[in-house]
Amino acid sequence: MSNDLLSVAVAASEVAARYLRSIDRSSMGREAKTSSHDIVTVHDKHCEKLIREELARLAPGCRIVGEEYGADSLGEGDTPTFFVDPIDGTSFFASGMPNFCVSIGVVLGGRIVAGVVNAPILGWLFTSDEERAYLNGRPLRAPEPRREADAMVLSRFPTLNDLNADENFSRERHRELMAGTHLLTEVGPAALQLCYVAAGWADACFHTAIKPWDIAAGIAIVRAAGGRSISWPGGREVTGEGEAALLSGPCLLSYSGSQEYPLVADTVAGAYRRRYEDGQ
Repeated sequence: MSNDLLSVAVAASEVAARYLRSIDRSSMGREAKTSSHDIVTVHDKHCEKLIREELARLAPGCRIVGEEYGADSLGEGDTPTFFVDPIDGTSFFASGMPNFCVSIGVVLGGRIVAGVVNAPILGWLFTSDEERAYLNGRPLRAPEPRREADAMVLSRFPTLNDLNADENFSRERHRELMAGTHLLTEVGPAALQLCYVAAGWADACFHTAIKPWDIAAGIAIVRAAGGRSISWPGGREVTGEGEAALLSGPCLLSYSGSQEYPLVADTVAGAYRRRYEDGQ
């Protein structure tokens, strides 16, 4: 079943990818959704329509949860749910940069069973079923993360929302993270960052105020490559039945390999968790 759903998600992502490759991005209009840091273009909305049409054609009766048009009515029983971000990294897309992607995660029975992250300009197609992860059809197996002093961590933390909520807390956690790793950077949207971890190109990524359509596909790919993802509140590993409920947690930590990653988990994500669970 998961392989069939993966094929559906790949096909839908390719419809959007072909459209995105055809666009002249030299001069593009944009509008703010919640702020100037959160923008949308007409292409985000059009791509989601294309994806929805293809998913409905190939998987009649499925449920779709998309960034631009929200959630369909709740499906019943074994109805698959597709979490769709038509353009993850709209700011990169609208600026003419190549590091954006189409992200489609598949949930069945409360479990994330497949993921597709399609970067049409970079020519990368990351996919996963419940067993393996692939890049352009080649198997991925993430190595164990490097020691902390050599590690590359991908993150936008602290975001403006983090700073507005508690500037002192956020800056201190950011200082700890920078001091304890080789490089702290942001090289693309969340879905691609998760894929970089799955490929072993980065050791970990950490996100706050994340949305389920940003991470559902990437979590599936990280896990299938042998990595781990932890969501809060509760510090629970995203694995097994009921894991879909963890997609809306206040923060997510993912890292390559199966070992614990103490610096990020204990000093940053752990502190963020405690602050959140204390109701601040």
